[in-house]
Amino acid sequence: MKKELLIAHCFFILAIAGTKFTESALAGCSDGKPHLKYRALNEEQFYLQCILPQSSVQSSGYIFNQSTYNQVKWFRQHENKKLIELDNSSNDPNTLWFSPARIGDSGTYICSLRQENVCVKIILEVQAKEDANCSDYRSSDLFLFIGTGREISCPAASCDNGLWRSAEHVTWYKDNKRFIPLPPRSVIKHNRIKILKIFKYDEGIYACDYVQCDDTSLCETNSKWIRRAVFKVCTIVDDTKYPPNILDPPGDKTLEVKLGKPLEIKCKVLFGFEKNFFPQIQWLRKNRDSKSGQLEQNSSILGVKRSWEQCKKIKVDEPNNLYGITYHHVAKLNEVTEEDLHDIFICHATNSVGNSTAVLKLKEKKTDQVYFVYVLSITVVLLLVVLGGSGFVYVYWIEVVLVYRNYFSKDETLRDHKEFDAFVSYAKQGSFDYSDKEKESYFEEERFAVEYLPEVLEKVYGYKLCLIERDILPGGAYIEDIVKYIKRCRRAIFILSPRYINGPSIFELETAIKCTIEDNKLKLILIKYKTFQEPNSLPPIVKKALTVLPVVSWKAKSVSATYPSYRFWNKIQYHMPVKKTKSWKESSKIWFNGIVIKEHEHFRK
Repeated sequence: MKKELLIAHCFFILAIAGTKFTESALAGCSDGKPHLKYRALNEEQFYLQCILPQSSVQSSGYIFNQSTYNQVKWFRQHENKKLIELDNSSNDPNTLWFSPARIGDSGTYICSLRQENVCVKIILEVQAKEDANCSDYRSSDLFLFIGTGREISCPAASCDNGLWRSAEHVTWYKDNKRFIPLPPRSVIKHNRIKILKIFKYDEGIYACDYVQCDDTSLCETNSKWIRRAVFKVCTIVDDTKYPPNILDPPGDKTLEVKLGKPLEIKCKVLFGFEKNFFPQIQWLRKNRDSKSGQLEQNSSILGVKRSWEQCKKIKVDEPNNLYGITYHHVAKLNEVTEEDLHDIFICHATNSVGNSTAVLKLKEKKTDQVYFVYVLSITVVLLLVVLGGSGFVYVYWIEVVLVYRNYFSKDETLRDHKEFDAFVSYAKQGSFDYSDKEKESYFEEERFAVEYLPEVLEKVYGYKLCLIERDILPGGAYIEDIVKYIKRCRRAIFILSPRYINGPSIFELETAIKCTIEDNKLKLILIKYKTFQEPNSLPPIVKKALTVLPVVSWKAKSVSATYPSYRFWNKIQYHMPVKKTKSWKESSKIWFNGIVIKEHEHFRK
């Protein structure tokens, strides 16, 4: 921790020391003599560069080769020697642009190199062209024809102003770097750049410097001025020999429209290159008898002199091998009417070579009946599929869940510390004194509980049931055994009948209900074997359970009768825990075939 604080403290001290050193260097610049003195012309492009004092304008290979990129700050010094930092918006921080330079820009400028911890003091004098004897100074932009040869002279070469001019040659720069000729295509001869064949990449920002001295007898540093001229070179081709090319609408076009809707009609025109560019585009209409729906269109493009920005946007139209610019012209109809359908709209484009026209007609867009019927049919079919699917899922929800459980659900019986899948409770023998007819009915109910139910749930579906007579050893306390074995089961199945509801076995249902309060994993399944009426003597907790617990009805008249619908067993399986055994595939196959189990002969005896 102490080491980190020490390092941070050192950085802080170095930052303060660097700041003070920079401020000291700026103070030395503001009080010292200027390192460089430049002269510029009023209303012309100009820039200053940050060059270290030991560098020479004549000998430097690049203007900024000794400066540090992105570490330059520019200041202007006022008469009271106060320094005001300038907001330099140039992409190159080493360059301070004046676009253009004006008389009021004359003054003292200081650039500071942060890492070098030095600064450069520069004097700038902006002169009127008349004062500098530069009345014939040509335009800042120079256009060169591609494929031809040309000499480029310094625009300020005629600016003498009675001063002695250094015999040293003119120094040329292109795009902020020292211009290096590539013989034999380009050479510097007699202070001029001579290019034998001009290419597209010859365009750029050029600058030329030469030295003037106030004292013709002694040209020292104090009396030496650098006259700089900055101009832009644009490489162009010969003026086009073709009229405008209307790209859209192509020739004669019919446009489908909707009545009563607003409309924009567009004309896209390619104009070939012209140095003096005066294109015109206009939408015209014929056969118009009324004033409603009058055209609203953008003003025709006015004549524009080719500028540096336009030079950068020049593109090649390969089919005609022309340089050109594409224009868009839009006319508006506030509302399409029947009368507009009978009019002809003409796009008219003109340049110095000639004119071109394209015709646009409007046609009412008819509703596609076939398409409408097609869409309507698909919509109806999709709606029927959705409704049919929803109805199928609603009716066969249990089957859908069973299919999902069969393939995707996990076995719920793993690691739950339960021994049985379901506890089976039914009316026991001796619950009532009954006649022979009632005795036969009782045996049917008991066979369902102890033979038929295990035959299906254990042998077909693979569950393990807990039957009192089979799995609970005799001799124990009845109540305690019932509670203990119910807690060892995942489900509890109760076969309800009048004999069960009114008999002592109802205690088992009441006990199971209380166990579910302690164990939320225990679920109860009620099988309504025969219809019954609830007696008033039923415990309240049992009455409540009969209204909320799932009830599956047994609709067959007897066990020996034809087996009930497979949906009965689907409902039982739906409420049983998910358990995958060897007989799982067998049970699934029986369910899909709509058969509950294979017929067993002893059930038909």
